[in-house]
Amino acid sequence: MQNALRQWAILLFLGFLASVIPMRQALVNPAIAAASVEDRWGPATIKVGDAVPDLLIEDMDGHSLRLSELPGRVVLLSFSVSWCDECNDQAPQLRAIFDDYHDRGLAIVGISYDTDRVSAETFRREHAIPWPIEFTGRGFWKNRIGRLFHVTDTGAILLVNPSGILEGDFRDLTHLRERLNQILPARGPKGD
Repeated sequence: MQNALRQWAILLFLGFLASVIPMRQALVNPAIAAASVEDRWGPATIKVGDAVPDLLIEDMDGHSLRLSELPGRVVLLSFSVSWCDECNDQAPQLRAIFDDYHDRGLAIVGISYDTDRVSAETFRREHAIPWPIEFTGRGFWKNRIGRLFHVTDTGAILLVNPSGILEGDFRDLTHLRERLNQILPARGPKGD
């Protein structure tokens, strides 16, 4: 009996070591840590400079939207999760950008990495977000759109120009405003 307990304890310890050693190696060697994240995400299908496919978005209200329904518009894909401080800080500023540029041709589509619908709904309501948000209940690397663009964190704001080309991540909202001013037509005088 004591021999069986000793063997069981040894097996348990070896199992523990088998799980700890790779984690320790990943902490010591960033290349190992990066490789494990890359394996989960896979390579980005769409990269900066690529044409963005006609994505079908199912928003939280049950409506469908295709990017092809927004021809000639600048589309921002905003990746968020309710518990993200950056996303909560960014939301009112992004709303202001939407209000300033929507009439000039800006559209925003939110992609929620929340796994809980109530949290995603609360985030949308608290920030009075008027644009469609896709909620799949799949966070990060399990989210189909996140995987497509390889968006490994929240707060990313991808800009798709009027020609349907991905220009990059514009989470720096000052830089985003500068770019929007370059590519969207200026607003005419009141009454136009």
